[in-house]
Amino acid sequence: MPQATRSARLTCPACGARLRPAHRFCPNCGAPVAPATAKAPVSPAAPRGTGLQVSPGTPVREDRRLVSVLFADLSGSTPLGERLDPEDLRRILGAFFAALVRPIQRYEGTVEKYMGDAVMAVFGAPISHEDDAERTVRAAVEMQRALTLLNDWLEREHGLRLALRVGISSGEVVSGLLASDVQPAYTVVGDTVNTAQRLESIATPGEIVVGPTTYRLAGRAFDFEPLGAMTLKGKAQTVEAYRVVRLKDEAVALGSTALVGRSAELALLRQAFAGALLGEGRALTVRGEAGVGKSRLIAEFLTGLGTGVDRWMARGRSYDRDTSYAVLASLLRSAFGIRQADLEPVARAGIEGRVRELGLDLDHATVRLLLDVLGYAGAGFDPQAGRRVLSEVVRNLVRRQVASGPLLIIAEDLHWIDSASQSLLADLVADLAALPCLFVGTGRSEWQPPWSSVPVELTTLDETESREMLAQCLGGEVDEALLETMLLKSGGNAFFIEQLASALRESGAIALEGGVWVGRQSLALLVPDTVHEVLGARIDGLGSGPARVVRAAAVVGRTFWYRVLERIDPSPSLAVDLDHLIDQGFVERRGIDPEVTHAFHHALIQEVAYLKQLLSQRRRLHVRVADAIGDLFAQRADEYVDIIAYHYARGDDDAKASAALLRAGQRARRLYAIDEALAYFRAALERSAQDPAAIAGAWEGIADIEGFAGNYAEAAAGYRHALAALDPADDRGRSRLLRKLGVVHQITGDTPQALATLTEARDVLSSGADREQALVLLELGQVYWQQGSYEQSRETLLAAAQHAERAGADDARADAYKHLGTVASLTADTGMAIDYYRRSLQLYEARGDVSGQANALNNIGIVHRKEGRYPDALQAHARALAIRERIGDPLGIGTSRNNLAQIELARGALDDAQADFSAALARWSSIGYAAGVALARTGLGITAVRRGDLETGRADLQRAIEEWAELGSRTYQSETERYLAEACLSTDATAALAWAKRAVATAQAVRASDQEGIALQVLGTVHAGRGEMPEALAALERSREILRGTSERQELARTLAALARAWRALPPGDARHAEADQLVLEAAGIFRELGAELASTSGAAKLWLASQMWISNVSVAGRAPWVAVPRTG
Repeated sequence: MPQATRSARLTCPACGARLRPAHRFCPNCGAPVAPATAKAPVSPAAPRGTGLQVSPGTPVREDRRLVSVLFADLSGSTPLGERLDPEDLRRILGAFFAALVRPIQRYEGTVEKYMGDAVMAVFGAPISHEDDAERTVRAAVEMQRALTLLNDWLEREHGLRLALRVGISSGEVVSGLLASDVQPAYTVVGDTVNTAQRLESIATPGEIVVGPTTYRLAGRAFDFEPLGAMTLKGKAQTVEAYRVVRLKDEAVALGSTALVGRSAELALLRQAFAGALLGEGRALTVRGEAGVGKSRLIAEFLTGLGTGVDRWMARGRSYDRDTSYAVLASLLRSAFGIRQADLEPVARAGIEGRVRELGLDLDHATVRLLLDVLGYAGAGFDPQAGRRVLSEVVRNLVRRQVASGPLLIIAEDLHWIDSASQSLLADLVADLAALPCLFVGTGRSEWQPPWSSVPVELTTLDETESREMLAQCLGGEVDEALLETMLLKSGGNAFFIEQLASALRESGAIALEGGVWVGRQSLALLVPDTVHEVLGARIDGLGSGPARVVRAAAVVGRTFWYRVLERIDPSPSLAVDLDHLIDQGFVERRGIDPEVTHAFHHALIQEVAYLKQLLSQRRRLHVRVADAIGDLFAQRADEYVDIIAYHYARGDDDAKASAALLRAGQRARRLYAIDEALAYFRAALERSAQDPAAIAGAWEGIADIEGFAGNYAEAAAGYRHALAALDPADDRGRSRLLRKLGVVHQITGDTPQALATLTEARDVLSSGADREQALVLLELGQVYWQQGSYEQSRETLLAAAQHAERAGADDARADAYKHLGTVASLTADTGMAIDYYRRSLQLYEARGDVSGQANALNNIGIVHRKEGRYPDALQAHARALAIRERIGDPLGIGTSRNNLAQIELARGALDDAQADFSAALARWSSIGYAAGVALARTGLGITAVRRGDLETGRADLQRAIEEWAELGSRTYQSETERYLAEACLSTDATAALAWAKRAVATAQAVRASDQEGIALQVLGTVHAGRGEMPEALAALERSREILRGTSERQELARTLAALARAWRALPPGDARHAEADQLVLEAAGIFRELGAELASTSGAAKLWLASQMWISNVSVAGRAPWVAVPRTG
């Protein structure tokens, strides 16, 4: 019988396996195939080798990849071996294995090894396809079918049948050459291999059992029966297993979500079909990138047509590109109603029955030709004659079909069409113009139909459409940060959006909380297996040059600079390879000024290209990327410190990683990016290995951040770790760490330990270390004044200023003057305080230290406020505020607003005070400064009280108390408590008394004498209001004693006025009764001295006037009604 002429078969030069012309790698051993080295076939008696042998020097790249592993085991050979001579057994088993390997080769799998009666094959290595899981299951089904045919012969000859058990698992492996004493072998390594073997062990003879990933990836093509969670040998966790039931019929499934963003394209298809109904046949071609939604559009179009329209469906398959008439066969099965699993008699009956219905007369040879195309039997036509007959038959079928009604022909995935089918479909489309038939083909953007057609181009969804589709896929509202990440990863690709949403939900990476989807873990490098298959295959389909470039670019990042890429891949073909990647839609140009910049078209493309590389390869490349960025942008090192640290941290050079992470941490600390700084320092510690200096630096950075965050125990521990790692000869480093540790002791109230540590920090320094001495003495000076040792503090700070001057360290000298001003303020020498603050201000101005200037002005304003010089205080705070607003210092802005509000509160300008307290609260809230929030809320509370809104005021003050407790801070707690006493005084005297007592106790606990004096003043007022005069007198007299030793002159005047009232209430025989007028005069004199505006409605004026009113209304009994007067701060 005549047969079609076939070209000479090619074989692998490494193992002799048969090849197809399109093969670039041997499906048996993985070796690259060079056409020039192809040779005549070798016919071994049985499959060759026990492993994938690769000739020495063969350039097979090692990488990570998603593969499907098939493990098949023949059972029943033992009884056969008992009956046969070993040579006969070898011949028979060789024939069986040869038959089993053919489906593996057909679907471009790689036979990795034979083990006794078992064979293991890998699909997806050394080259990936976007349907490797489906290919693997198809190969397994055909292996079972081939075994059935061979068993018929075996049973006739020997009375026995063999059975095949198959296990399939899909997952990530590492593939490449495995070293050998004789010859390197290509292999794959990973848990996926073991799982496939274990799944085979639970399969019964004749079964194919797959794991969960294979089930997901091949679910579109096959029906499966769940077997449940199986316990597999050697596996700690159970594995969900599924039995393959059957191949699904060709069908277009409607998506689970509504079609989004394709109304114009859908309208175009419907309009074209409406024309076909009128006899205006035409062809349309729907094109777009993989996953953009071509099949989904077709499904929506078909659903809208109803059931009364005849439709023939065809689909191209990636593994059939070299199979002549594969797409035509798919179309004929649809036209004749034949399923792929049907046997030849059923197929013959389907052909003959259908042609009778259409009134066609096909001879026996033509039917045999159609069966040949469908894969059943050989026909007696030479290729040219066969093509002419097929073209005529198909065109006649269409003509007869449209005679009874319109016909719709859908041919999908034509980018995989074989050349024979493409030629024949071109003949068919040419006939359509006068027929009521619409032909719709779909293909990827790079495919161009060889026939005339109307293009329907699908682009990616825009942001609005992508958001809509994500909401549909997840079925609820999505957190904005999560939404932005998913939009970036999916890039508007409908398939990517669906698969990403499904994968994230199933993996637990996202969760529904309060009706909103939120992220639970990082989504970086999280790629759904379905997407990995598609994109991995596209990357493997590139030539060696573009593939190399895409791998290198993936390590640089989603966006990458040409000059950096050129450094790590200096190939002369780089520009050409990059242009190819642009043409293929992998990357796109983003700009040329100031740097030539490119970006990956989809974030997922970059992630798959990155994940396909071995960790060791990626780590080496990351170091080269960091080196390149550091060299190319050396003049902008600080700008790129984070990205350099990112790459070194993922590289394999610990020394470079540690140094870069430390630099990044220091920069983040300067920018007050606390969380980022801590993460950098901790990462630096992990990469510091045995480098003591790096370890010390990392621990110091961690301790600095912990201290800044108020975690003082952790900070102290960090400094001790740093000291332990430090070089003993590094005196200055030791002094610096001891100084910082001393500050922690000082803050936590361990004054003896603070003094001891700071003294040691001072003593370890040599005589020439003036700057370091100055810094230590600055801290010692602060400890001394906090102890109340003001003279010792002053001497220490003066010494610090001298050391700083000798060292030329104006920053330290400015700080010394600032602290000297604080000491002077604490000793009531406000003139000296202002002088030192102004000297520090001059130095800060000379250095251009605007932050220092603002701090000095802030302190000047505080002193003036205590002096009662409100205009000067307002001016100083206004200047500080202007500076802080100019430099964008939200912490400082909040501080200045709060200080202005305090002055306005003291002056009785309550509207202004409320506005500034509110502004401070907003600023501090925006940066998460919790202590500032509590402080501003305290101010708002007392302002509301003095405005007469007691309910709001008490609520704010109570909330502030709770915030102070949460913070563990007591600095301003006494102030808030005494304000609450004031708020309760007119309505709940018992509560007022409790709060006043708490205010006194808190002030005493924190050793804040000025706050204690003011709290005692409030306590005396409350006792007096309750008629408890002995207690009132004791509190007020102690308040006077304390406040005379502070700069709180205005508060002293209030205490004097209150005490005067209390003395006037004493019996006339008490000497203090006669001295009450003198106290009133002293209080009035202080108010006048401070420049209080008595004519205004300020609280200070009211207090003075109330005291005078009380004196003029002494009762006959010598007791007076207690007048509750407003307080002013």
